[in-house]
Amino acid sequence: MYLKILFIEDDAEDVEILIEKLKEDGFVPQYLQVDTAASFMTALNESWDIVLVDFHIPGMELDATLKTIRKKCGDIPVVLVSGRASEEALAAAMQLGVNDYLLKDNLTRLAPILRRELTEAKLRREGRLAQEKLRYVTHYDALTGLPNDTLLREQLRSMLEDAASEHGKVLLLYVGIRGFKLINNSYGRSVGDVLLKDIAERLTGCLREGDIIARYGGAEFAIVLPDMSRAEDPELIIKRIVSCFSSPFKPLHQEFFVTLNAGVALFPSDTSDADKLISYAEAAMNHAKLLGENQIYRYSAETSAATRQQFAIENSLRSALANNQLFLHYQPKADLANRTIIGMEALLRWHHPSLGLVPPLNFIPIAEQTGLIIPIGEWVLLHACRQNKAWQEMGLPPIVMAVNVSAAQFGHGDLALTVAQVLRETGLESKYLELEITESVLMSNTHTSVKTLSELRLMGVAISIDDFGTGYSGLNYLHRFPISGIKIDQSFIRELNGSLNSEEASIVKAIIELGKSLDRTVIAEGVETQEQLEFLRAHGCQEIQGYYLSHPLSSDHATQFLAGGFPADFFQRMNHHAGQS
Repeated sequence: MYLKILFIEDDAEDVEILIEKLKEDGFVPQYLQVDTAASFMTALNESWDIVLVDFHIPGMELDATLKTIRKKCGDIPVVLVSGRASEEALAAAMQLGVNDYLLKDNLTRLAPILRRELTEAKLRREGRLAQEKLRYVTHYDALTGLPNDTLLREQLRSMLEDAASEHGKVLLLYVGIRGFKLINNSYGRSVGDVLLKDIAERLTGCLREGDIIARYGGAEFAIVLPDMSRAEDPELIIKRIVSCFSSPFKPLHQEFFVTLNAGVALFPSDTSDADKLISYAEAAMNHAKLLGENQIYRYSAETSAATRQQFAIENSLRSALANNQLFLHYQPKADLANRTIIGMEALLRWHHPSLGLVPPLNFIPIAEQTGLIIPIGEWVLLHACRQNKAWQEMGLPPIVMAVNVSAAQFGHGDLALTVAQVLRETGLESKYLELEITESVLMSNTHTSVKTLSELRLMGVAISIDDFGTGYSGLNYLHRFPISGIKIDQSFIRELNGSLNSEEASIVKAIIELGKSLDRTVIAEGVETQEQLEFLRAHGCQEIQGYYLSHPLSSDHATQFLAGGFPADFFQRMNHHAGQS
């Protein structure tokens, strides 16, 4: 095994002894010995597989040497070689960043240490590369190279914080290209893709320095105009953007005059929240579509029907739990390798006495904003665990019940205690419960998150990151969380077409690679087609759920499903397609 070693050692004879030992153990070492600060700094300009450093080098402080290695060489393995050092001194060196230590009078550990550290360094590099790739494909649009919605939200939040401290204004313009779908369908995707890139370039050229533009998928773009308090009239800026479309586009020798619609929302007069600012501008853009080509509509909260509906839902939600209007559905989860049903996800539903079934997206965010999600979440946890225990008592095969945990629940401070109480009350073993938590919730306070998750994992409760791929502000901290699974957000699966070159395929593959490098189970939600299923299985995704397996089921239908009424058909189809491939 070829090995390039940097020795920080003042005794050449000791170096020769170590080299001979490595050769005996099958290594082919190339090495350099340094014993001064100057030669050490010069050596760091080269790349090394591993560094062996003596405990004491005259004129070189160990603490400073190790810090320099970490700064210049990242996570290269560092092994301390000592002829004389107490256990306390060796422990202190480990805290400074040494990966392991070796005593010069006992070299039997030399080869095992190096092989282990080199293997672990390789895994760290692979994981870091997977993270870097994942961060790029999840923060930039593959077609136009513009930031995507995830990155824009991060940048917008920072801009709003700066504007708030300076009493400034920020304008958000949400732009939709009219008729793009017709062009795409009539002239083909190749023309449509070139047209979108041309539109992105032209829009970017219309902006001022410091403005931000992002692609929001399809033919929609979000533009952030900061410093509006000291800038030119916003109306003039908007007119200049519209005027960019006065001349035709000519993708692949085709000629198109393109029109747009835009919605406008302003910070802080409309809202001080970044997500709301985007949604308000998008809602205004949708209204502008009704007014005709090149129309721009300014958001007005006073006349927003959505705002009034939200207020009505909030009032009704306060009594929904007490009046038994809430209930659960259950969506099955399958293991692709073993082809078995391994779990269910509990999904909250609300039957309003006059509105009928209220979509979860219409009431769960309101419950989170008002704090009602805490008692509602405890109700969901209790009833989901009770149902899982009831299935076990019926003699059905044991499965894991997944329950979503909101930001308010997670930050409430006593989640582990609540879970423990529910498990005691229902008699469900902890290994049959899984909590799904979004990455944004975990990253809001990493120290508290690690503490809470560690308590839950000690109880035996599984933890998975839900909606993975939509945030990624904390990839560098992902390995710190005691989690067992990563759940790919269904928005990536929904558009998956099996092409190795598509943006969705790149994201999904990167997440699967990241999961493997971190030894985490990867789950795909929203699987609806055989093509999606085959793509996921071919690239090593372990678990799936979605309409292709089953829609969410009532408790009675879920019982029938677990008893064998539905899974057989699915796995027969799965086996049939596997036999053809």
